[in-house]
Amino acid sequence: NSCVRKKIVELNTRMRRVFAALVLLASTVRFGGSLSNAQYRPLARLLLQRSIQTQLVYLTDFHDELKADWLEQFGAPCAPLGAERVSNRESRPRYHGLDGLTDAHVETYLKSMVAAPAEAFAVRYPVGRPDVVTRETEDAELAQKALSMWGLDGTNPAAASRRRNPYLKASQRYIEYNETIYPSRCATLIAQTRAQLALEFATDLRKLVDATEADHYEKLTRNAPVDGKATTFEDDVSSPLRGANLDLCDRLATRQAAMGALFAMGSSDARAARLRGALEIEAEPLASDGDAAASVENLLAAAVCRVGKVDALGGHARSRGLALRWLDALDDAPLAV
Repeated sequence: NSCVRKKIVELNTRMRRVFAALVLLASTVRFGGSLSNAQYRPLARLLLQRSIQTQLVYLTDFHDELKADWLEQFGAPCAPLGAERVSNRESRPRYHGLDGLTDAHVETYLKSMVAAPAEAFAVRYPVGRPDVVTRETEDAELAQKALSMWGLDGTNPAAASRRRNPYLKASQRYIEYNETIYPSRCATLIAQTRAQLALEFATDLRKLVDATEADHYEKLTRNAPVDGKATTFEDDVSSPLRGANLDLCDRLATRQAAMGALFAMGSSDARAARLRGALEIEAEPLASDGDAAASVENLLAAAVCRVGKVDALGGHARSRGLALRWLDALDDAPLAV
């Protein structure tokens, strides 16, 4: 077990360094890019996915529901990339995983967005709260308390006075306006965000490689001070998902390292099946680029969204540090024959 874990940890450190260099290449092409490098592909997917999710967080923070809904649905991603509000000052992505997009998205997503025509919308949304309860609740007592609090149960004199006022109509008011979405502008913003995130990915992955203390990993992925510094990151302005992005980068590096170890074992090694079980995958490791037939098959498989079935490191997991927990669990997995 320890031998397999040591090999994966060594490959993981190497992958962090490789990703720190490759991520800058992933943002050099303005709209779309080549997928010729096998190590580039998963990193390019993650970078584009987090760029889209960062933009969705911005739109959610500014209550721009129209653009947020439009962007979340564009390109038919493999996972819900939208954001949700957790407080008046904070929003977070609904999906925290590695497989929200496919290789096809990397090559066509921004290109198709640039070429898409402008779309006009008629927006209509309610103002305030309705004067009547329109949805039943299973908790009748809670519903009664809510009615009493808002004066809708007839016990609030002020509410009763408002209901008798002929100038106050018990009807819902709406605000209506027209808005046009220009996809090419959205593509430009995503490309700019991708360039910023690429620099952050590279900087923070190098910091993760150089981390010396056991708690540095958690501090780096949570934007906490390291070595007494005022901030984890060198610059004053960071993207809102920077710590979470680093957590996903390390998950990706760990997954690629595990797949590399799996490929090195070969199908005849009895430990390979057990390692695939730890990764929660059934498919054989990716074939080498020299196998033309297998490469075509891998490209076709990569174009299919894995929604219902994901591996142990790629799926949605809100809690950070999944890569470390998975590595620690390898010590308990029966990998040795």
